[in-house]
Amino acid sequence: MTPAPTTSITLSPSSLTYTGVSGSSNPANQSVNVTANGTWTASVNAAWLKLNTTSGSGNGTIIASVDLGNVSTQINNATISVTAGSTTRTIGVTLTLTSGSLTLSSNSLAFTATQGLANPASKAIAVQASGSWTATKTAAWLSLSQTSGAANGTITANVDTSKAIQGENQATVTVTSGGTIKTVTITLTLNAPSSSSATLTWKANSETDLAGYKVYRSTISGRYDQGSVIAMLRGNVTSYQATGLEFGKTYFFVVTAFDIAGNESGYSNEVSKSVY
Repeated sequence: MTPAPTTSITLSPSSLTYTGVSGSSNPANQSVNVTANGTWTASVNAAWLKLNTTSGSGNGTIIASVDLGNVSTQINNATISVTAGSTTRTIGVTLTLTSGSLTLSSNSLAFTATQGLANPASKAIAVQASGSWTATKTAAWLSLSQTSGAANGTITANVDTSKAIQGENQATVTVTSGGTIKTVTITLTLNAPSSSSATLTWKANSETDLAGYKVYRSTISGRYDQGSVIAMLRGNVTSYQATGLEFGKTYFFVVTAFDIAGNESGYSNEVSKSVY
C-alpha cells in the first residue's frame, strides 16, 4: 500500500511589520506568498488585520491589510495562520501606531467690531499635521473656511457681527488629529453703535426779510432735495451742530436761506466730514 503524500506548506516572508499614524490613512498592504502541495486555509487573530482571501490550493498569495480605525494602542501584535492538512505555519505581524504631530499657528485670535458696521477682516489659523485632521467651532457668529484636511492646511476664521451680542463674545475652535487635540480661543469684542457730530458755521445773511436757514445733509456729494433737510433754523443764527453721524461714512452739507415769504436761496458752498 502506497502511503499518502505528506502535506507541505511554507510562508514567505517570515514576518510582517507595519507603521501607522493615528488619524492618518492606513499603511500600504503587504503580501504573504504561500507554497503548498494541497489546499489550505488562512486566518488572523486581530480585528485590525484583514486578509483578502482565507483559502486556496497550491501556491498562492495572501494580501494583508491594516485598518487603523480598529487600533488604539501603540504596539499591536497579531498572527497569520495558514493550515494545509495537518500542517500549520504562522507568521507574526507587528503594527506600531504613533499619535502623530499637530501644531497650530496660534492658540488665540481676537476680533473687534462696531455693531451695525462692516464685519472685521478674517484671520487665519495655519495647521501643520502628520495626518488628517478635523476642526469644529462652538458659536454661530463664527464660521470656518475649512473643517477638515490632511497634513498642512489653513483655516480661515470669519466673524458675523449680526449674530453676536454687544460686549465680549467667546468661542473655541477645536482641531483634532488622531489622538491629539489643539484648541484656539476666539474673542469678538462688539462695541455699541457709535456716532459723531459736525459743527457747521456760515456768514450771516444781510437781507431784511430773512426768516431763517435750512441745513441739508447727504451721503452723496451734490445730491440734495427737501428730504435732505435736517434742520430749519428760525432767525439769523449762524451755526448748527449735526449729530448722529455714523462711523465709516462721509457726509456732505449745504445751507440755504429763506425769507418770510418762503422763498429759498441757492445752496451754499458744500462742506464734508468723514467719520472714522
